[in-house]
Amino acid sequence: ATQPDESNLDQTGDIERNDQEPWRTTGQVTNAAGTPIAGVTVRAHTGIGSLRQSGETTTGADGKYDLRFGPGFWSENMQMVQAATISVQLDGHFERNLHRQGDRIAALEKPDGELGWGGKTLDDLFLPGESKEINFVMLPAAKVSGMVIGPNGDKLDGVRVSLVGAEMPPSSSVVANTQTDKGGRFEMTGVPTGFKFQFLIEPYEAKPPWLAWASAPMVFTQHDDGNTHLEYSIDGNPIDFSCQQLNLILNGNGVNWKTALKEAAERNLELTWDGLSTDKLVRAGMAFLELGNEPE
Repeated sequence: ATQPDESNLDQTGDIERNDQEPWRTTGQVTNAAGTPIAGVTVRAHTGIGSLRQSGETTTGADGKYDLRFGPGFWSENMQMVQAATISVQLDGHFERNLHRQGDRIAALEKPDGELGWGGKTLDDLFLPGESKEINFVMLPAAKVSGMVIGPNGDKLDGVRVSLVGAEMPPSSSVVANTQTDKGGRFEMTGVPTGFKFQFLIEPYEAKPPWLAWASAPMVFTQHDDGNTHLEYSIDGNPIDFSCQQLNLILNGNGVNWKTALKEAAERNLELTWDGLSTDKLVRAGMAFLELGNEPE
């Protein structure tokens, strides 16, 4: 982890204010059992509207980090209040709370009156000369891989595949996203488990009328066999479901992306598959998920 430069310490042992990186956060990253995790990347993003990365460090052997970061924009306003998001990243893992505890604000001076930042309080405010402790817990993430198939049965290359949901990391519009290759294939790793997400399929260049396809909500579960695992039930009975490849079948011409998500959110997850199936278990080579208008 980044350690303070002792030449920059005052007589009290505190770090002097750095005009370029006036804010500081410290903490520890552990697993669910409380064991420290080394080598986790900790980042700060700051600004208004579009945030930019303004600080980065990694955890040490004890899982602890010390991160100094700066503004995402500069202005003549001496307060310079702005969003400040602290997040963590480790391959194959996700933060248990989607690092929502890192959803903060920062300023060079304490603002006058109410903060007026979406329910934020002074406890959420970074100020120069003060340090805030933010701890994180990393859990093993899920993996999802598959193929996007168009209404005519074509394997679609160059389309955007995103996972979105009601519960998202701060300052994020998607929890994961990628692009299909020339064979229509896609893969996402680091997918959070235990949250409801929807697939959103869009052309690579989104243009009016912003046509898209969306899936019913689903919950991914984590396993170490490289397959895609989902919470699934048949007639209300939960089953152990996994597949090697989850194929997304697009129906119709697509609709506005907001409409697509809203309509699909009201549907139950319905899969078909090719593979071993019992009353309690499905092990599929391929599973199929219909998106968009129901096929006639």
